[in-house]
Amino acid sequence: MKPPHSAPDYAPSAGQDGYEITEYLAGEGADAQDLFVHFIESVNKNRIQLPSLPHVAAEVRSHSSRGDLGVQQMARIIGHDSAVSAKLVRTANSPLYRGESLSQSVLDAVSRLGVDKSRQLVMSYTVREVFTTPNKGLANLMQVTWKHSQDIAINAYIISRRCHVLAAEKVLLAGLMHDIGVIPLLAYAEAYPELYRNRPALRRVLNELKSDAGAMLLKRWGFDAELSQVACEVDNWQRAGTAETCDLTDLIQVAHYGARLISDPTAELEPPAALNRIPGLDAAGCIALLDGAQADVQQTQHMMNSG
Repeated sequence: MKPPHSAPDYAPSAGQDGYEITEYLAGEGADAQDLFVHFIESVNKNRIQLPSLPHVAAEVRSHSSRGDLGVQQMARIIGHDSAVSAKLVRTANSPLYRGESLSQSVLDAVSRLGVDKSRQLVMSYTVREVFTTPNKGLANLMQVTWKHSQDIAINAYIISRRCHVLAAEKVLLAGLMHDIGVIPLLAYAEAYPELYRNRPALRRVLNELKSDAGAMLLKRWGFDAELSQVACEVDNWQRAGTAETCDLTDLIQVAHYGARLISDPTAELEPPAALNRIPGLDAAGCIALLDGAQADVQQTQHMMNSG
C-alpha cells in the first residue's frame, strides 16, 4: 500500500522529450517517478492542456477565496448558469433538504441551503464537465472513471449524513474529485501515442500517478489542502489520519470499502483504518447503512444527474 505523502514541488526539469516514456514502456530503467517528472515537464511546457474549472465554479471559488461571497452574490453568480440554477432549486426542494415551503428561485435555494452548502453543491454539479475527452478511444475510460467517482461520492455523502460527521456536501465533492488525476493523465496519454496505444501500460500509469497528478490539478484550481490530501492518500488504507476524529479521506475510503463489500459480499477485504475513526460504524454496520439507504442513493443520484 502507498505510504502517506504530500504534493511534491512541481518544478520543471530538463530531459529529452519522450525518453522517459520509451524507457518506462520498455522496462529499461525509468520508474513511475521519472514518468511523473516528465508529465509535469509536459504540463509546464504546454505540450498538454489541463482542464479548467467550469466558469460558474471558478467564479464561486474566486469570490469564496476573497471572503466576499454572501447569499446575494452567490445567487447572482449561479443565476448566470441556467442548468446549475435549476439543479440547485431542485436540490433545495428535494426530500434531502426540503423545508416548509418550496424554493421558487435561486435566491430562495441559497437562502435555505446556506452559502457553504450551495458552494460545495455548485462545485459538485459542474465537475462533471471536466470528465470529458474528444478522443473516442479514451471516452469509455473517462466515463468509467466518472461513474466510479460518482458512486463513491454518493456513498460517502450518505455515510456522512447518516453518521453526522463532517459537512456532507464537502464530502460529496471530495468523492467526485478523488480520482481527478486521471483526467490530466489521459490528456498526457493523448499527447504521446506510444503510451496511449499501450493500454496495459496506460492502466499502470493511471494507477501509479493519479494521486500526484490529482493533487497537482487541485492545487492549480485553487482548492484547499484537504481535498488534495484525499487525492494523495485515498489508496493508503492504513494511513494514520490526522487525528482521532475522521477526515475527508477517511470517509472516501470507507465508502470504497462499503461499495466493494456490497458488490462482492464474499470478498476477504481488509478494512481501512479509517473505519475505526467513524463513531459507531463497523464493517457490518457500513454494509447495513448503505443497503438501507437506497432511497437516499436514488435521491442523490437524481440530484446529481437531473437537468
